[in-house]
Amino acid sequence: MRIFTPTEAGGVGAFGAFLIVVFRKRFNLKEFWETLLSAGSTSGSVLILLVSASTYSRTLSMCGVTNLIRSIVEGMNMPPVGVILLFIAILMVLGCILDSTSILLLTTPLMCPIVADLGYDLVWFGLVMIIAIETGMITPPFGMNVFTVKSSLYGMEGMEGISVNEIFAGSMWFLAAIVVVDLICVFVPQVVMFLPGAM
Repeated sequence: MRIFTPTEAGGVGAFGAFLIVVFRKRFNLKEFWETLLSAGSTSGSVLILLVSASTYSRTLSMCGVTNLIRSIVEGMNMPPVGVILLFIAILMVLGCILDSTSILLLTTPLMCPIVADLGYDLVWFGLVMIIAIETGMITPPFGMNVFTVKSSLYGMEGMEGISVNEIFAGSMWFLAAIVVVDLICVFVPQVVMFLPGAM
């Protein structure tokens, strides 16, 4: 039985956390105000991104870019799974040089209409996209997560001498595992759709 929608559940969870803080007598009005300001700042940034993404998507549609890309993909005469693998390769390359939010905002309006036309479920493709983007984040030579790990090592005793190449080498097993997982999701979509289908 469903009591809350996912969005409502987030609000109820936040209110529950607030009650826990109050009843454990750790409530501080100044800290509460600072928390509200921080949450408002984060929410405002996300809303600006969403508005910009919506404007971007509508602009692409009005200018005919989405239809142009759809016709290019159809003209390649690739099987549907080939188109998905092409999109995954593009997302992995973009994951090397951009952050995940930017990639999603740039590619979703272009890829999702084509994927829907091919008959695939967009929930399934959303997960495939996320895994592909995160794969790019640890792929040489520009994996952003690897450089993030490197920068976090400064000031840690005994860790300053670790090079970026060593971190890349250590992440190769994780990279291989993520690629395998993404391929499993592509060729066995039931793995992804089992839980949504049970709701």
